[in-house]
Amino acid sequence: MTTLDEEASLPPEDVETVGSTGVPRRIYAYTLPSKDSQAWERTFGGTNISGTGLIKVGDTTKDDVLQRVKQQLGTAYPHLDGVQLLLDTEAKRTDGTSFRDHDVHRALVARGVRKDAEWFEATIDEVQAAIVAVRNGKPYDGTRTADFGMRPEQEDAVAQTAGYFRSHAEDAHAPRFLWNAKMRFGKTFTTYQLAREMGWKRVLVLTYKPVVQTAWKEDLLTHVDFEGWRFVDRETSPEDRDAAADAPEPVVWFASFQDMRGRTADGNIKEHNEVIHLIDWDVIVLDEYHFGAWRDSARELYDPTDAEIAEAEEPDDSVTEDDLGLFSRHYLYLSGTPFRAITNGEFTEDQIFNWTYVDEQREKEHWDIATGPNPY
Repeated sequence: MTTLDEEASLPPEDVETVGSTGVPRRIYAYTLPSKDSQAWERTFGGTNISGTGLIKVGDTTKDDVLQRVKQQLGTAYPHLDGVQLLLDTEAKRTDGTSFRDHDVHRALVARGVRKDAEWFEATIDEVQAAIVAVRNGKPYDGTRTADFGMRPEQEDAVAQTAGYFRSHAEDAHAPRFLWNAKMRFGKTFTTYQLAREMGWKRVLVLTYKPVVQTAWKEDLLTHVDFEGWRFVDRETSPEDRDAAADAPEPVVWFASFQDMRGRTADGNIKEHNEVIHLIDWDVIVLDEYHFGAWRDSARELYDPTDAEIAEAEEPDDSVTEDDLGLFSRHYLYLSGTPFRAITNGEFTEDQIFNWTYVDEQREKEHWDIATGPNPY
């Protein structure tokens, strides 16, 4: 952060606005070739933490933070050769007020991070977590490094789905809804936001593709909106699984169709899946429950890479709700290629949210850059 004495020596056009209300600010972080290989180590709360590289954290009213970085470095890096910009984000709290770099500095120091001026012995994830804490007015949590909001189409999906579920709450059968959404829609994050909107506390995610577990886990455990939620999967210990089943906090339980449908040699449910059958689920999410049959007439609606994946990975059969042998108040189906389900009339028009390749390209083309970086 520039001091008043330092600012007095700068040309008028380079002076940062200090303490002005309503002036948009950006928080940035960068490192230098002379700093990025310096090793450090610290102990905090009984935990030893080590890393490599020092990070400078500052703020600016300039739209282009690199202008500010260049100003700070002067003749040492006239063309910013070797300078790594690690982070550039709006310095605005959720209540609309601005915050400063020293707010982030305090959050880092409170966690035992050592500093020399504005250079910190920290990882970029720690810096991001400090920014998230300041922005949201919450205690620092090193695992909570994300606080992005929903995109417009994600908000639409949540509103449309929640509206349908609420209007069919008294149906004899649990209501079901389909998200026909291409890759990169953000199904995991949006599903969790739907759970928040509906007040669900028991969410079971079943998938044909166990490799997507990382995305489901990371979105839950790194975003500030899901603080306090639990994630359970095959690797969770039996003790922790049982504790989660009875916990008051929201729980997301992840399992694969293949594992759930498997049985022991004598035909019984696998031991680690028994508790799943004892829980009354608020929602069962069927992720990529099938990939559907493709037709030439529909290909132009989808990303060509989606089509290739669908054709390569389409399973021989699909699982229905009756096959599961589980109880749930709602069912949410997720698939980027559900053409067979739609063609066969498994879902009516008011049970489907569509987000296709064409939709994404349209939004990408018409995005107003003044509102922020293009997310498409």
